[in-house]
Amino acid sequence: MEKQNGSKPVILLSGIIILLLAVIVVLLFFQNKPDGWNQQLSVMMEKEAFPEEPTIKNQTEITTATNQELDSSKGVASITTTTSKSIPNSETPPTVETSTATNLATPKVTSGANINLLPLDLTDTPTPATEERGALVENKESPWSIRDTSDKTNGEWETILVRNQNKFDYTIRTQSPTDWSFNEENKKIRVQLASDKAKGKDILSRKNEGKYAVQLLSLENEYFERAVEITRMLVFSGYYAYLYKTEQKFKDQYWYRVRVGFFKTVEEAREKGQEIHFRFRDQNVFPQDFWPVEPTSRELSKVIVDHRMWQNKPWMIELPELMTRQQAIEMLPSLETTGDFVYIAQNTATPTAIRYRVRFGFFEKKNQAKEQLKKLSEKSKLFSKSQVVKL
Repeated sequence: MEKQNGSKPVILLSGIIILLLAVIVVLLFFQNKPDGWNQQLSVMMEKEAFPEEPTIKNQTEITTATNQELDSSKGVASITTTTSKSIPNSETPPTVETSTATNLATPKVTSGANINLLPLDLTDTPTPATEERGALVENKESPWSIRDTSDKTNGEWETILVRNQNKFDYTIRTQSPTDWSFNEENKKIRVQLASDKAKGKDILSRKNEGKYAVQLLSLENEYFERAVEITRMLVFSGYYAYLYKTEQKFKDQYWYRVRVGFFKTVEEAREKGQEIHFRFRDQNVFPQDFWPVEPTSRELSKVIVDHRMWQNKPWMIELPELMTRQQAIEMLPSLETTGDFVYIAQNTATPTAIRYRVRFGFFEKKNQAKEQLKKLSEKSKLFSKSQVVKL
């Protein structure tokens, strides 16, 4: 027994020595790695720390001088922006925003001075709003079918905007060349990037899919319509742009992030942000700062419509028909708590009088939808003339 007790310190000392040697090996390993590798690792392990959200309250004067330099080696613009501002009583934005997505950029200070409140100029948009065509159309088989490439319209209802939980997709056809399209597979309609088409379905291929996006802008709830218009402008211009609502309130409001995706590397996302800034530099749409982000898994799934949802829960609530797209878009923030799925559809059977409708759900049984509509009607007159419909 005494011999065994005497061997314990030796064993303990040996264990400590082995542990120290392991630590030294690891440190030497990281020290010999290229700087870029270490920097990327530190970025990936960085805790969530979003830069300050831009605020556009109390803004009275903005003067922006922009110098553009074209990086010929990469074919994208490198933008240097100088901003002089006068913002009396401006609110100080929060320093950290809570989200399940991860900020991959070096934290910057973003102020409200970077947002220009001039009317949004859509001169770079190839197609005017009154002529936009929904990419998804309603027919006898389904409320959502991908429009034929002939782009003919027979007076059917066309879906132009979808909110699937916190993600908003502007589902329209664009005349600009794009590297993405809508694809239907396994009872789901999702966005398919050109890079996705070339990939197989094995595990290694899925790991190589784009997993980064670039965040260009984040606006408060009261500027939701503007956020939608900017997203629409980007989609019409050929980018896969979408809105993502914060999962928690920030300064007592939800915020809507304008993002473009998806990219294999952080550098690709950053370069796309530079390209977009350079392209729209004369319109003063975006703030000075933008940054790559690692989106949530729900964003990366790129799902627009899951047919199994409406097949299992076919009941929805439909608001009264509206006569302008603006009215329909203005409705969406008020429907945040009414269901996980909301969409806007338009009917262009009479081009001079386009009709719009808003529906939300889904409900498994008709009585469930009726009960929800009754509760909503008691709280707001907005729902007093709404109806329950079956898909």
